[in-house]
Parts: sequence; structure tokens; C-alpha cells
Amino acid sequence: MKKTKSKLICTFVSAAVLCLTGGMLAMNRESVSAAETSGNWGKSNITLKDVTASVEIKNIVSNPVTYKDNAENGTLVSASETVNNAVMTSGQTVIFTAAYPYTTTKRTGNYIEYSVEKNGDGKYCVTAANGNGDGNTYIPVGGFVLSVAKSESYALNVNDVVELGGTAITIADKAVESESGSRVAIDLINGNRSAPMVVYYDYDFGDKTGTNVYGTELAAVYDETCGKFVVRNFRAFGEGDASGMIIPDNGFVLSAYGEGYRGVMMENQRFSVGDKLTMVGFDYIRFGGEAISYVYNYDYYDSQSSTDEFNFNNGRMETATSPFAAYRGADQTIIYHDGWSYNGSAGTGTNVYGYEAAVDATGTVVERGVNVGSIPAGGYVISGHGKGRDFIRSNIPLGATVALDQSKKTYYVTTSLNSYYVSTRATVEDALTSAQKKITQLYDIDAEEANKKITEAQTELDKLLAFKEDIEAKTEQNTWSAQEKTNALMAYNTAKLKAESVAQELMALSAESKPVTARAVWHRPTEKTLESLTETLDTYQNTGINLILLETFFNGYSMFRSDYVEYHKDFVSASYGTYKDYVSAFTALAEERGIEVHAWVEDFYVGLTTDIKLLREHPEWIVYNDDGTMYQRKEGGAYIFIDPSDKAVGDFLIAYYKELIEKNPLIKGLNLDYIRYPVSTQKEDTGYTKNSMMEFAASVGVADKLNASSSVKDMISAFRKWVLNSNYNADAEENYQKWCDYRVNAVNSFVERVNKEVKGESSLLLSTAVFSSPTSTVEQKKQDWRTWIANGWIDIATPMAYYDSSVDVLQGVADMILISGGACYYYTGLASSFRGLPAYENVNQIEASYLGGADGYVIFCSTQIIGHSDVQNVLKAGYNSSPAVLPHASVDKVLKAYFDKMLDRADRLYIPAGGMTSEQKSALEAKFTSILGMPYSTAEEIGAIETVVKDVAKTSSLRKIASGYAQARLSETLSELSSLLERKKTMLEAKNVAPDPVDPVDPVDPGKKDDNTDGKKKGCKSSVGAGAALITLAAAGVLAAVRGKKRDE
Repeated sequence: MKKTKSKLICTFVSAAVLCLTGGMLAMNRESVSAAETSGNWGKSNITLKDVTASVEIKNIVSNPVTYKDNAENGTLVSASETVNNAVMTSGQTVIFTAAYPYTTTKRTGNYIEYSVEKNGDGKYCVTAANGNGDGNTYIPVGGFVLSVAKSESYALNVNDVVELGGTAITIADKAVESESGSRVAIDLINGNRSAPMVVYYDYDFGDKTGTNVYGTELAAVYDETCGKFVVRNFRAFGEGDASGMIIPDNGFVLSAYGEGYRGVMMENQRFSVGDKLTMVGFDYIRFGGEAISYVYNYDYYDSQSSTDEFNFNNGRMETATSPFAAYRGADQTIIYHDGWSYNGSAGTGTNVYGYEAAVDATGTVVERGVNVGSIPAGGYVISGHGKGRDFIRSNIPLGATVALDQSKKTYYVTTSLNSYYVSTRATVEDALTSAQKKITQLYDIDAEEANKKITEAQTELDKLLAFKEDIEAKTEQNTWSAQEKTNALMAYNTAKLKAESVAQELMALSAESKPVTARAVWHRPTEKTLESLTETLDTYQNTGINLILLETFFNGYSMFRSDYVEYHKDFVSASYGTYKDYVSAFTALAEERGIEVHAWVEDFYVGLTTDIKLLREHPEWIVYNDDGTMYQRKEGGAYIFIDPSDKAVGDFLIAYYKELIEKNPLIKGLNLDYIRYPVSTQKEDTGYTKNSMMEFAASVGVADKLNASSSVKDMISAFRKWVLNSNYNADAEENYQKWCDYRVNAVNSFVERVNKEVKGESSLLLSTAVFSSPTSTVEQKKQDWRTWIANGWIDIATPMAYYDSSVDVLQGVADMILISGGACYYYTGLASSFRGLPAYENVNQIEASYLGGADGYVIFCSTQIIGHSDVQNVLKAGYNSSPAVLPHASVDKVLKAYFDKMLDRADRLYIPAGGMTSEQKSALEAKFTSILGMPYSTAEEIGAIETVVKDVAKTSSLRKIASGYAQARLSETLSELSSLLERKKTMLEAKNVAPDPVDPVDPVDPGKKDDNTDGKKKGCKSSVGAGAALITLAAAGVLAAVRGKKRDE
């Protein structure tokens, strides 16, 4: 059976869809006004031709049901589905598909109903006729029912072949239905919910659905007493957070989203708690006792024969005029055979936005991953993007058998219980091998606990093997009932999930805790009492968090009592004992626990409503689009921004930030978020205010064309006409580039002002939340973080590596560091749990962050730690298992933390293992004591310390104080310390160099020569190269994290 994803089933009255996204993923905490949406499952003007009888039926309608819902204040107040009785009782011919909310037509009266399903040739044919008029005709999934008034002159016969025409309709081939006769068609299995649809999620997806709050969901769990999945609970619209609903073991989640769909999974809408559900058209268990085959088409088979026309394409990559046979485009699947290489790659050389399966010469799948390590001798790699990727991930486990049919451009996958057992065993054994290696090689992990988990994992594998062999034996003997077989397979699945869970716990335990690193979190305020705030800070302390970026300015509100910005309306009545406001209470409690706090401020993004003090007093600050609208079109929501180019805006924010630091001296840093313009392109431009247009028009000599007293919308029209329209201004294209530079420089100017006027000569740390690609950030957001870092305006970069794949995280971080240099600290922003990935993915992504060169991590956001014991346990087990000093701490604290850790490991690990003697430890300690006595106030002095550390790390030196694995571990730790010292030295050097780029204090003059650090012009046509990404490909190979349940973008 071919497994495909069905297309959308509904048509919609309106096109607006609610969603949650943004720069830092802004959270809408404002009230949502009432909004009614509707959807119509039916279509009209359908035709059906009875090929056998040469009869054509016209003017057919389908699924006469109307859906309506009403959302108010962030809650879905009501949802209803109404059958159109006028159609149901008329002489109208109707087609019912699985999109209809019931399993039967419910059309009673003088009608005859024909069941239509596909035959062995894939053609629709009539399989049954019901002339009773009782409305009990079952609507087949993958087929349909044709309901015709008996008064019509034509009749169909069983086995007649029919064809659909006219208005196209989608025939859903997967559905879930209840014993009471309710049904929902499934649009997608284990995929990202990205449009109006219903998605099914199970064990192959992960721990959570990763869906936002703008939909409804239900969870069902298998009950072996009845052999059905029983509805356990619902997730209401607006409930929870963007990590989605927990996917139960031996259960699944149905998730409805978008207008025309979003209320379908409301409790008591189609299903209720306790309902018994059945899957139709697909199976929960996809590893049954007998082999199961799937078929999928591929797009190209790579050929390198001498007659291959694509060999004449230089670089063997697709161009506008010369497509390349092995280029993996959108939704494509490519077969790369043994012998293929791109630029010397051992594997396919493809990017990280797909998934691959390596097949050896015998047709067996031997490796899976985002990028496989190599193409097997005599075999090939199946490499997919989009739909092709999703099929590979869901249907090609390790151990599966694959056969190619090049004549049909098709591959056949055969899986069995053993295939999935091999895959699980490989996952568990990888974790076992890694943990055993870490223990043997004297990595600083909890060896006692790890050995317990190793034993437990081996026990679980033994149980799984016993389950498998029992199922295979009974299947071969055919001595059990279907119910007994299903129960046995479900029990096997439970054992499989348990074995994988133990392996994941072992992975977390195997992560070595660093003595110096940032373990941070972006914290969103929710606590309204001192008790709840205390509980939150206790959780962070117990989880090993040492830095919190506290959301302080967001949606135009302040979380401390300010003279400039109104205190957040939701916290006005909150009480924090003797503390005057949220920030003062939070920072005091954090200091008691040794946790550093920086204020997270969302600079130019001010929420989703104009009903805030800031905008009531200064509506002229609002940034408009080129069509005169103020709600930004490319931010994923109705976001409102204020103007970065307006000096009054800068004055206001800087005054607020100064006040923030003065009133809250326990705040040690400022984390600048939304330090940019809204996302835009030349076709959909933004950044328009009266101030910016008048200022820029003056700089290009057309200020006289603008009327200062006109409306903003009229001024935008005049500005775009006289400045940016080539029909009226010969310099229009050049002006657009200058307009881009103007906005880039406006943001640069503000960052420099914050550095000089807020930070000044103080110890305040400035950090910024940015996306790692310099090209897209400059072109689309007018955010030039390279200039900020190069000039020492920023102390810490927190690149938002919000990816599903650990390889993507590594590549994003490594690219940013390579491009910008080491002139700041890098604390990688991670959002694996926020995106609904399993808790253990935090381990993989933190590891990837370190491999990419980062000094620490920041988890987005607090909602993924607070209330999530699974994430807390994963962090505490390994990476956060012992205290750590922050990388931006003083040199002496950093040195002491590293030296103390190495000496402690010598006592606990190296000396007991025979890799060091007590005398050698004393010699090492003496070297450390000497280094601690060195001065460290200048770049030169830090450089001198670095030189000594490197001397100690030399093999010739280390041989005198350690041997074997002890020597190797000391070498690694000293190298890590040396790199951090180099970063500190570079930062001091950058702060002592005069600013290098365009004049940051004059955004009005974009015509000046742009002396950026690389001599290249900034603006919308950024010339930043992408070659830096290549260095990460080799590093990506060390990640075993590509195994397991993950999703790719």
C-alpha cells in the first residue's frame, strides 16, 4: 500500500489564520477580540461519469455541512457543525466523503446511495447500493458515497467504473472514527501543523506535538481490554504553550488548527472523554509481525555516465537554465549511488534540511540521519527534502529492505518487526557504547549512576528481544486471535519506548558538566505572589541555571515601576511582600541563590494593540508598511513596531534603560531583543514614519515633494512615488539601496548609543538576541550585528538557533562565530522543547552548541523548564550536574573554576585510575597557583596568561604530570580554557579600537562611503558570503544526535 499525505479537505470563507511566531517568538498577552470564523466542507458543480453505463451526472454537491466558531479573549467560546437540511431533504445529488463529520450519510427518505471505492486497478467503482433510505450507508475512507434521489432517471450498478470531474474534491484516505459514528479525516501524519488541517501525532513524532495554542487537541490511549483507543483528555484553544500536547505512550494526539478546523477537537464537539476510537486507512502499529511494504516515487537517480547531459553543468548544481539530475529541490527525493561525490564529500554533500537512509549492496538500510556519513560500497543513499524527507523518517527504519525500480522511478520499502527492533537496538547500543567510552576514558560523569543505566538498558533490550521472538513465533504458528496479536504488539511498543527512554536517560548522564559556561533561560513573568516567585527561583537553582534573562520591557509594558513606561496591567494587583515590584523581588531572590539576572527588553516591538500609554502619547512613533497599514505583514502576527530612526524613540528607550539600571542595581546586563526593523522585502517594504520619510527625502533632495501635514498613508504614497519610483526619479533603485542603508545605520546608531549612554564605563553587560545569518538579518531586518560585535558594542551574542536538528544548531553557531570573530561571548539560544521535541533533545542541542564554539546556552523559554520535570531532569543529570562560573566572569574567577575542577578530577578520577600520581598532582597545582598570581587587567596580560596555559597544555609538559586518558582530559580542559582566554583578550582589544563602520550617529546621510569592517557595502543587497558554513560539515559528523525521534525543517 502506498502511504501518501492527503491534501486539505476544507475550503474557507476567509483566509486569516492565527499563529504564534516572531523575532524572539513574542507572546501575545493582550486580550483577543471576538472573532467568528466559518468553513464549508462542501463543494458544488461536481460531475460524475459512469464509464461502464456511459451516464454523466452533473451539478453534484459534496458534504453539505457548515462549520462556525467564535473566539473571544483568547478562548474558543463555541464551535458548531450544522448539516444543511435544505440540501439533505431536496432532490439534490450529493457526494459524501470521509471529510463529512459522520461515518454514515444520515440522509433519510426516498434516496438510493451507492458506495464507491477503488478497485485493484486504482479506479473508482461501485461496490454496493442501499435503497432503504435509512441514512445508514457507511462512507468508505478512501472512497465516497453517491446519494441520488430515486426520482432520477438513471441508476448505477455494482462494479460500474466511475470518474469524478468538474470541481475537484479531495478524497481523504485516512480517518479516525468513534463507535458512536463521529469521524475526522486526517490531513497529515506526524508532520508540522502549518495550515488549516487535522494532524495525527504518535510515538514516531516525539514527546509533544510542538503546536501553538491556536488550535484544539485530544489525546487517546490504547485499552487492551476493549482493543480500542480511548479518548483520555482534551487541550482547549488557548491552553498551554507552544510546546504542544504530550503524546501518550501507546496513544496518539489529534490536532486541529486554522479557520474552519480549529474547533473540531473541542471536547464534546465530535468526540468526548471515554469515546472508543478506531483508525481507518492506516495503522498505529507500523511494525507488525509480518512484513509491510510501502512504495514511494523518487525524482532522480544520480547518473555519472559519460553520456549524462548534466555532466556539462559546472559544479553539478541546478541553475536557471540547466537543471541537475541529483539536485535535491523542494519536496524531492534523490538516489545517490556509490561513486557519487560532491566537492569530495564522503556522503551526498546535501544540506541539513532533509533526511537520508543509506542502503548497502544487499538492499538493507544501514544508516539513517540528516546527513549520512558515507554512501555504502555497492549501495546508495535515498535523500529526501520536504515530503520526501518525511516519508524516509517515518517509513524507513534501520534494518528495512529497499528495492529500486529505475524504470518507474520508484523505491519499495519492506519493514518487519525485526526492522524496527534493529533500529531500536542500534539506538540503545549507541547510548551504551558512548556511556561506556566516557567512563573508560575518564570523562567526569556520574559513573555509578551511568553503570546502573547501562545494566537497565541491557535488561530492556533483552526484554524487547523476547517480545519480538514470541510475536514472530506466534505469528508463524497463527495460533492467536487478532485481538491477542494487537495487544502483544502494543506491549512490544511499550517495551520499545521504555528501552529508548533508558537510552535517552543514559545520553543525559553521559554529558560532562563544564566548570565555566552559561546555563541561561529567557524568563517570562507569570508569578503573582512572592511564594510562586520563590518556587520558580528554587527550580532554576536546582536545575543548575546560573543566568536568567528576565523579560522586563515587552508589549509596551514595564515589569518594574517606571516613570516612563506603565507597569504591566496584569501585575498591578500582584504582591511580593516587602518588594515594590516584580523585578526588585525577582532579582533579590535570584541573588540569594547565586543566579545572575540580565534584563530582557524588546526594544522596537511594542505589542499588538495601540491601547498602551506609550502609543497613546506617541502615535507618530508607529512604523507603517508601504501600503499604509501599521500591523506588520511578515512577522507571523499583527505586530506593532516603533521607529528606530527617530531620535525621540532612542531618547525614550535609553532614558527607560538608565532608570531600569538605577532602580534595580542587581540587574547585571541588558539583553536587547527586537533590535531591528520588522521583516520586509523590496516588494513588501516597511519602516515608514513621517519622521523617517521627511529625513530621508531631504537627504536625497526631494523633501519638497512631501507634505508634512498630510496623513501618514498619503505621505507614504508620495514618498514611494518621488523617491522610489523610477518613473518619477531616475535614481529610484539607488535610492532604495540608500533607504536600506538608512535603516541599517539607524539601528547601528541606537546600539552604539546604548553602549555609550547606558553601559558607559560601567560593568553592565550588553547582549543581543539575533538570528545567525548575517545576510538575511541585514536584508530583511536591517540588523547588522557584525558591526556591533566588531566595534565592541556588544559583550554577549545570543544567536537564536531555533532548529529541530542539532546539525542546524552547530552550523548556525559556527557560521556566526567564524563571520564575526571572537570579539564577544556566544550563548546559543535553543528552543528544542519549545518546538515540541523530546526533553533529551536539549542534550543534543547543547552539545551541538558547544561543538559550534559557543560558551554556553540560553533556553527559550521559562515555560519549557518550569513545570517540566523531564527537561529539568535531563539538564541536572549531565550538563548542569555541578556548579559553573559564567564565562563573562573576571579572569581570576574563571581560572580558579577551571583549576579547581581539574584538581578535583585528579583526586576523583585520574589518580584512582593510575593516570596521575599525588606528586604529579602537586606539581600541577603549583603551576596553577603560579598562574593565579599573574595580573589580568589588560589584553596583553591576559595574552601572557594564555601563553602559560598553552605551555602547560603542550604534550611535552603534560607527559610530566599525567598519562593516558588523564593526560587527554587535561589537554581538552586546558585547550577550552585557552580559547576562553583568547576571547577575553580579543574583546578587550576590540573595545580599544576606534569605531570602524558607517557614521553611526548620522543615519540621515546614507550617501557617505560605508567603511564597514570588510569594506563591503551594507544594505538590502548584502554581499556577505555563505562559504563559512562549509567548516561545520566535518564537525557535524561527530554528532550521533541525528538518530532518534526528531523533526527537520
